[in-house]
Amino acid sequence: MGIHSRDYAREDEFDGGGGGYMPANADSAIKLLLIINVVVFVLQYMTWDAAYFDRTGQLGGGITDWLNLHFNHLRSLQAWRLVTYGFCHANVQHIFFNMLVLWMLGRLVEPIYGKHESLCFFIAAVVVSGLCHIAVQLPMALSTPSAVFEMQELIEDTRERVERGEIDESQGQQILDEEVARRVANNELTPAEIKGLADHRRLAGVYGASGGVMAVTMLATIHFPRLKMLLFMVIPVELRWVMVLYVVMDVCGFISGNSGVANAAHLGGVAFGLLYHQNGWRVSTWFNFGRSRGAPSAPRPSKPKGTGFNLFQRKPKLKIYDEPTPSANLDTQVDQILTKIHEQGEDSLTPDERRILDEASRRYRDRE
Repeated sequence: MGIHSRDYAREDEFDGGGGGYMPANADSAIKLLLIINVVVFVLQYMTWDAAYFDRTGQLGGGITDWLNLHFNHLRSLQAWRLVTYGFCHANVQHIFFNMLVLWMLGRLVEPIYGKHESLCFFIAAVVVSGLCHIAVQLPMALSTPSAVFEMQELIEDTRERVERGEIDESQGQQILDEEVARRVANNELTPAEIKGLADHRRLAGVYGASGGVMAVTMLATIHFPRLKMLLFMVIPVELRWVMVLYVVMDVCGFISGNSGVANAAHLGGVAFGLLYHQNGWRVSTWFNFGRSRGAPSAPRPSKPKGTGFNLFQRKPKLKIYDEPTPSANLDTQVDQILTKIHEQGEDSLTPDERRILDEASRRYRDRE
């Protein structure tokens, strides 16, 4: 599951939070990701299993079963699911809040990194989050006979067939009894394992964009820690504290192990976003996507001299911005302007500063 139960929205007005700068070009990575997620969700609804939804409140069956991620899928070398699971969702609430956060915060960080790099970053975050979800299941998966998980899947499938009216309860019980007898005869299951089938913890699958969204949230928090958000649509809270709350909730859910949420995937997204910024990674350069050999790599926003990453540093005093000289380095100029936006808001920009941002956006797109 995702951050579907965490309701918050950006305030229309905020003090010292930083407004970000979204290029006028509507062809953005965030817009593309929103469209893909919505299209996939519509396809999920067109191919859903009504009985499964009535029982769980989550979409299942059809295209969802082809896109979601489960430990057994990777064991079967279905590696594409490490990406596709991040584009399908459990229900309307799940996709709504994931896409709301992606739209609010993604459009703040995309101008800093460019369209191509932002898209690559999100996909990489989804993959890393999925791997984290699978990794925490490894101990249980390696210590439990595969026959136990296979029987659990058969029990689940048989229950769904009974609910859909394909077979009655007596026929379902007969199917299960015959399969248990076969596996016992082949020494695949012991009587103790059979007795504990119903109580044995299952390997949970995962789907949803939450891991990627959490990575974007972490990146936005680094750049705009004092951005004001409305927690639960009511309480104004700085983004850095919202991020802390999310991490605490996921850590507690991970420790309890019964939250019904893919907490390891969320935490994996947060960690990836943090490491991405701290190490100056650029995902698009790892594979040279869309770039000819020898072409310049994606730009790296440089940190102002003497300022390290610290979510809890004191709020800086208002600074007067000196208009950059034409000979100044473009990246340095952009950093100075972003700092001004962070401190004074986007409305404080002069026409020359907006022109510099437009020029930087064009150059960054040309490098992609």
